[in-house]
Amino acid sequence: MSAYNPSLDSARDIIAPLWTRLDNRQGGTISYREDTSSAVLAQVTAAVKQYFPNIPFAATTAFVVTWDSVPYHNGGGVVSFQVVLAYNVHRSFILIYYGGNAATGQPWQAGYNTVDSVNNDGHLTFSEPLSNYIPLLSSGRDIIAPLWTHLDNRRGGTISYREDTSSAVLAQVTAAVEQYFSNVTFAATSAFVATWDSVPYYDGGGVATFQVVLASSVHRSFILINYGDIAETNQTWQAGYSTVDSVNSFTIPVTSAPELSSSSNINVNGRCSFHVDGSPNLPTNFLPPGNEEIVKPPAGDGSSDVIFLQQPFKYFGRTFNQIFVNNNGYLTFTEPLSAYNPSLDSARDIIAPLWTRLDNRQGGTISYREDTSSAVLAQVTAAVKQYFPNIPFAATTAFVVTWDSVPYHNGGGVVSFQVVLAYNVHRSFILIYYGGNAATGQPWQAGYNTVDSVSSFTIPAASVPELSSSSNINVTACWAFHVDGSPIRFCKCDIQRPFES
Repeated sequence: MSAYNPSLDSARDIIAPLWTRLDNRQGGTISYREDTSSAVLAQVTAAVKQYFPNIPFAATTAFVVTWDSVPYHNGGGVVSFQVVLAYNVHRSFILIYYGGNAATGQPWQAGYNTVDSVNNDGHLTFSEPLSNYIPLLSSGRDIIAPLWTHLDNRRGGTISYREDTSSAVLAQVTAAVEQYFSNVTFAATSAFVATWDSVPYYDGGGVATFQVVLASSVHRSFILINYGDIAETNQTWQAGYSTVDSVNSFTIPVTSAPELSSSSNINVNGRCSFHVDGSPNLPTNFLPPGNEEIVKPPAGDGSSDVIFLQQPFKYFGRTFNQIFVNNNGYLTFTEPLSAYNPSLDSARDIIAPLWTRLDNRQGGTISYREDTSSAVLAQVTAAVKQYFPNIPFAATTAFVVTWDSVPYHNGGGVVSFQVVLAYNVHRSFILIYYGGNAATGQPWQAGYNTVDSVSSFTIPAASVPELSSSSNINVTACWAFHVDGSPIRFCKCDIQRPFES
């Protein structure tokens, strides 16, 4: 790169011990070498151990670059400095050494940056870097701004980030999310941590310390913002987040920057947290939804491709080795079905936790999985034992389908519900769980039916929201059915006849 005007926030991987306009045609020397000699490696290893005593390290390479008495372009003096890249196959360090450097009236910067940089002025973006220091959360972009204002890290402070998957950090952020969002099942698999530590305001009126953590798993995403000491400022500033369509946005409601350190939306001073993946806070009785097995929205109203079951499912005397998941809130067995007008008395084997016209092209997620993990089987076994205490049962398979925040076709709100087929070689049960579901003017039905219509049930609710407050097993928002078709057999007892007188 040939640029001499320094710009560390220009979205490139760069190390700048002293970026300014120099002119080695007027004098000085610029040299480099890659050194693997034992003497030099011992020297840089010792330096790293001194500066980072808690990190085990032995250098295998040192790349050394030296600017020796190189004049400024404007002729106002010379500078001497050196950068050493000390590294081995696992660890990398930058060591920067400065000599006696002259003052200059030229622009200059010193530090480093990366191509995916966190912005110096207190915000994160995703699709492209942004250099604006005048905050505007409503500017039609995906942005997270713990404190967006004009900061100047050339005058002090540190801006750093890391993506952390260590067990200790993941346990810490998981515990924080569980504390702040007690109704959401979550286990962090990644934490992206960006910290602005004692960074001065551009106008010199004090410093600000804050941190944002992006805590995520394959299904869930959260923003955790932690504020330290925030000085008062006369500069314009904003704190919050927004999206490219401005549908989802939030501005932290404080009147001065220092109030960020004492305010909260989760009753923990100096902390704000947001659930941002777009899904609802699923009820605690929902099982975790599917992972890779996402039902893709078809061109019209339709089902998944055929899903072959690892273990056959018994349904009122019939046995099925396959199943179809329909976008519109129901399951079929023998063939896919594209109907969106509900009809439970249509002479087919069907399970419909909420059959209505849905449109997952507008949002939400429909997912499924067949789960044989010990933890999930224990959970569904315990549920069946609670709901049907007179039936001996131990689940060997759980087929879980989740409709998560799927909009109605007419755009009148969203619904979240889940159906679990819990079964073993002898017994089969349907467990249906409802979240907070919007009312609708569309036709809808909930229940199940069979091909001969001998076994059928329609959940007796007058409106969709009532599904979330009703039950047939005295567990709100849960309905459960024994569906393998076998009778409940009781133990035989001897008949005791009275003595004859």
